[in-house]
Amino acid sequence: MWGLMKLIVIGAQGTIGNSIYKLGRGKGLDVVGTSSKKNQFLKFDFMNANYRELDSIIKFWKKNNEAIFAVIAAGLSNLNYCYKHIDISYKINIIEMKKLLCYFSEKGIKIVYFSSDAVFDGMNGNYDELSPVSPISIYGEQK
Repeated sequence: MWGLMKLIVIGAQGTIGNSIYKLGRGKGLDVVGTSSKKNQFLKFDFMNANYRELDSIIKFWKKNNEAIFAVIAAGLSNLNYCYKHIDISYKINIIEMKKLLCYFSEKGIKIVYFSSDAVFDGMNGNYDELSPVSPISIYGEQK
């Protein structure tokens, strides 16, 4: 079963994304990781998003009718940076993230999107997916 799945990890340089990338590789999956930095991963920078290389990979995998999953573990998450640079964080965390989600959705790729507990104010605790949100930071509002 694992061998038929293909995995794209957006944000494979980060803590969560890298763990997922390594887990997928360990299970024998074909995994492509991206990073905004130049390193061993495919370069994908939200500020200058270029989808050409992702298109090539997806077309190659789709030829064999294989299930493709995109794990999105990227974005600007530093609370202070988001506060000080609202325009940049808004562009990345909202505008470009929506474009990326639409891109994968239009291609029929299953999406796993990580959010944050920063969407809650911390007053109640024991939050779940159905809890009402009440962010107290710019980053929380953007999520």
